[in-house]
Amino acid sequence: MWCMKKTMHIINAEIGEKWGNDDLPSIDERYKLILSLREKISLCQNRIDELQGVVTGMSSISINPEI
Repeated sequence: MWCMKKTMHIINAEIGEKWGNDDLPSIDERYKLILSLREKISLCQNRIDELQGVVTGMSSISINPEI
């Protein structure tokens, strides 16, 4: 249920108030938009995972300052 709410939130953010009740996008248009947004979400999540790996790697580095 959370996933569906999150997906709908993303769709609403993407399309905003641009459609009124009389000119809603077709089911096919909505489906394509959902697929496109899911792909974007997947790419963003992959990038987040990569960056988290970098942060984890950097936090294990110890610096010994020369005095």
